[in-house]
Amino acid sequence: MHQPPRDLVDDIEQLLAPLAAPQEPSPAANGFWDVSGPEMMRAVLLDQDRIELIEIPRADPVPAIATRVGDTLAEVIQYTPDVLIWAGEDGSRTNDTATGLVCELIADVAEGTYASTELGRAHAQRLAVTPEFVPTLYGAVVLTGATGHGEPAPFTDTFGQWFAAILDQIDRTAARIQAHAAVEAILAVFGQSRAPRPHGEESDGPTRPR
Repeated sequence: MHQPPRDLVDDIEQLLAPLAAPQEPSPAANGFWDVSGPEMMRAVLLDQDRIELIEIPRADPVPAIATRVGDTLAEVIQYTPDVLIWAGEDGSRTNDTATGLVCELIADVAEGTYASTELGRAHAQRLAVTPEFVPTLYGAVVLTGATGHGEPAPFTDTFGQWFAAILDQIDRTAARIQAHAAVEAILAVFGQSRAPRPHGEESDGPTRPR
């Protein structure tokens, strides 16, 4: 019986190992929004290749935000009543992560899947049908909650639940991509006719190597 090279088998095992690992509990179950003390609050840092929860002071958050976005005169944008978007002036690189997340937030508010005020939803609906008014964001971006006067504040529970669901969706997408990479590696070793497929794709099941 033909045996595939050991290094290819090792590569496949490495690709499959994370797929078999136990699933992490939901972010909320892990104290996702916990902070180190009552004087701190959570914010979200969005960079081109990462999404990170950070802590900033409740009493005077703007200097900490400015440090994160790399601009002492950070611009603040508000498209929905409960979220502020803080961006610097770094125009050297677009931030697709931040732009995509903000567009998703606006769309969900407009559709009513993200609870908002009547005025907030109407504003999001106007933005949703005129996407040219949603700017492309550049450099590092920070999201915070918002007070009724447009000042930074802790996030609402609504945002917290929405953001946790977004992270779950990202994790599922990453798992599908990983599964596809694993199948492609298996196809390279065992051939394409009867190789196992990712969930949702047709398959006759794995074939025994000859």
